[in-house]
Amino acid sequence: MSEDRRDEDHWRIDKRINLSILGAAFMFVAGVILWGANVESKLVLIAETRTNDQEKAEMQIKLINAQMNAAAQRTEQHVITINKNIDEIKSSVEKLSTKIENLN
Repeated sequence: MSEDRRDEDHWRIDKRINLSILGAAFMFVAGVILWGANVESKLVLIAETRTNDQEKAEMQIKLINAQMNAAAQRTEQHVITINKNIDEIKSSVEKLSTKIENLN
């Protein structure tokens, strides 16, 4: 009796398990594995896309900064030119004022 009891305490695979249950379990496990592989590939694709987007954003930021620097330099050159023109106009106005005063 004690020997029978020991046999009952241990797990055993019964030879009478239906093949349909084994097949269903196998299909379930295969489905989970395929689903996991599909999810993993999607996550990898998302990570690659995100990396590419970040690289594109960084390149756009660099391009915008370069354009802003170029625009600032052009603006500075324009301001210098305008200041020179204003100085020339002031000088011309002073000369004309002096000539007008001399005429009187």
